Amino acid sequence: MEGMDAARLLQEAGTLRAGGQLEEAADVLKRCIDWQLAEEGGNPLTAYTMRADVLWQAERKRDALGVYGEALAYCRRVGDEEGEGMVCVGMGYALVSAAGEGEAEGAGTGSTGR
Repeated sequence: MEGMDAARLLQEAGTLRAGGQLEEAADVLKRCIDWQLAEEGGNPLTAYTMRADVLWQAERKRDALGVYGEALAYCRRVGDEEGEGMVCVGMGYALVSAAGEGEAEGAGTGSTGR
């Protein structure tokens, strides 16, 4: 991936996302994550969270939650507590919004313990 760097890939993904090309943006972000993981000192956290958000927008919610899980595992592996918190907030927001969507459709009553 010569000539590529994380900033360029993130910019490309942002342009694709703004143009509504969500699947393409998710693919670019996956390449960015892979590239940053391969680079010594690379930090793919921004790409992880952007990819999860793009997948969520593309209605690929299970895939998005999986990416949040990968990001959380990465943070734990490298000892990034601040990143861990950021990922947990993003994942929590996604889950709360999914619950709200389900309730709006009349299907998301969830487990209330009653």
